[in-house]
Amino acid sequence: MKRLTVICLCLMLCLAGTTIQIDAKVSTADTVANRVIIITIGSKILKVDDVDGEIDAGPQIKWGRTMLPVRFIAEQFGALVTWNSTLQRVTLTLKVTGPPLPPLTQRIVSFTPSQTSSVFLTLLADKSVDVIEMAAGTYHLPVIYIDIDRTRPVVVRPAAGATVVLSGANIVGGAGQFEIGDHGRAGNITMQGLIFDGFILQQIGIIHIFNAHDITLNDMVVRNSQTNGTTATPYQSWAIYITSTSTIIPTNITANHWTVDGSARGMSALQVYGGSHITATGWSVAHAYFAVYSCSDRGPLTDFVLNGWTISDTSSSGNASVYFKSSSGTYSNLHATGSGALANSGTPNLIDGGGNSL
Repeated sequence: MKRLTVICLCLMLCLAGTTIQIDAKVSTADTVANRVIIITIGSKILKVDDVDGEIDAGPQIKWGRTMLPVRFIAEQFGALVTWNSTLQRVTLTLKVTGPPLPPLTQRIVSFTPSQTSSVFLTLLADKSVDVIEMAAGTYHLPVIYIDIDRTRPVVVRPAAGATVVLSGANIVGGAGQFEIGDHGRAGNITMQGLIFDGFILQQIGIIHIFNAHDITLNDMVVRNSQTNGTTATPYQSWAIYITSTSTIIPTNITANHWTVDGSARGMSALQVYGGSHITATGWSVAHAYFAVYSCSDRGPLTDFVLNGWTISDTSSSGNASVYFKSSSGTYSNLHATGSGALANSGTPNLIDGGGNSL
């Protein structure tokens, strides 16, 4: 037995790449407390949480590698160490317990229809804010330029049970509502659950995205909106307008579950002029000029993913409702009734992922 103890104490763990299988189950409610162990090569004296102790076998350097006694180190972290002399195998069994983690807290702030766009931008730029909840009502805000590159993500959403309408009735000059990354970099921003009503647009989108990354826009509604008919035509006015250059590429843009009514084909739904990792799923588009128009004319378009679209009464003058040009990615489950066909031209082509009926 003494021989077994000596063997176990002298077993060395190579920290330069050797791993040991640990059979441990850790509850999500458990945490691990830090333990500081200080050792010196060739010495049996070591400190554990600033308390001196002594071990039988000190650490050594062999063949250029920092070698440690398995049993002592493991037991300091609550492991049961067993040695199988036949298999020459050490088994460490570790159960980690500790106080439960504190509940996850978020800083949630409110924004109301009586507040200004400058207040909205101040809240959006505050990196201690996790969620901006918009109170119920109709908001008459001018175009808002969002050039805020956050390191901590933020979510803009209606308060619980609230209906939030952003009205374009008082926006002059045919502008949209949000210009994201138009004059600087923007990133790590999520907006969801908003209604856009009554926008008269020039050559722009209700939401325009340019120099931006990690932008999520989900569960939106566009209604009673259209081109102004003088400085823009229906294929130049969009619910979302994503653009790029050869050097500025919007990345990781997600826009899921939009409902767009194009007001008697007076506007279009989604325009993508270049980008990387652009995802749009679950759209419902009706009475629009184009449902989707994508191309790489201004910058490369890669990893463009479309899935689960329902399109009705939508068609351009060229009898297309969905148009891809030199785009890379996939499209699947696109369904159209009473609408134009799909055009997929140029190099590369979007890949047909199946389930389409247009």
